Amino acid sequence: MFHRNYDLSSILDNSERIYVQTSIDGVNEACTTMVDAWMYVEQGRLIQDLQRELGDHDLIPKTVFNNMRKDMHSGSSMAFTIRALTEIAQDYQGWRISREEANSRREEATRFWAQWRTDTLVPFNLGLCGGAPVTTIGPTLENFLFLRENRSDRYTSDCQNLYLEILNYLGTCDEQRVEVLTDIFTTHGGNYTMDLLNTLKNSLGHKAIIKENIKQCILTANRQLEAAIESGNPTALTAALNPGFYYAEFHNSELYARGQTILNGLLGR
Repeated sequence: MFHRNYDLSSILDNSERIYVQTSIDGVNEACTTMVDAWMYVEQGRLIQDLQRELGDHDLIPKTVFNNMRKDMHSGSSMAFTIRALTEIAQDYQGWRISREEANSRREEATRFWAQWRTDTLVPFNLGLCGGAPVTTIGPTLENFLFLRENRSDRYTSDCQNLYLEILNYLGTCDEQRVEVLTDIFTTHGGNYTMDLLNTLKNSLGHKAIIKENIKQCILTANRQLEAAIESGNPTALTAALNPGFYYAEFHNSELYARGQTILNGLLGR
């Protein structure tokens, strides 16, 4: 038999480790006394199989994929696991070293941000509890934003959680944060603080545009529905009741309900 077993301890995430092990079990299941399914995997053919419809003769990919579906594999998760499986089959030692290096970088990032929080953010929080204004976070904020921009671990959960924690000091919504950031920038300055302030302002501007567009869509839909009700034309009413979008303010309105009732009456429902 051509069965293989691999040490997956370098996969720290339990769900990911189970997914990869399930795919390994599937390949072993596809092996027979005459067929080495692992050679098929090494050639990268499972990756190609994800992009095509399988036929009755595709016993190896069918066996592997069916076994993976036991763990609710689908779509992107299956593609991610198959790529990992292929890398393991082609060069296990290289894959393991790469994973261990990634784990080491992750652990270093966790230690770094935990220490930064202890040394920098905790003292600010103590001052805040003692009555200091929130704007005293200025130097701390600028330092964090600088580090976040220039370190390679900016997208790790440790860094992201710190970012959210700091945003919560600034306010519970972007409007409040813009107000506080404006005061902070006026007092302390800082290029990274200014960038964050502009980002939040742009976000608010974009939200305002979307809100105004929705408002105009609803106003137009109301006018069209009122005209259709007045006309008593079932075709016009049907079109007006189905404007091509769904907004609760329109579809749950009294006008919409009245239009639906009139249409039902015209159609004898």
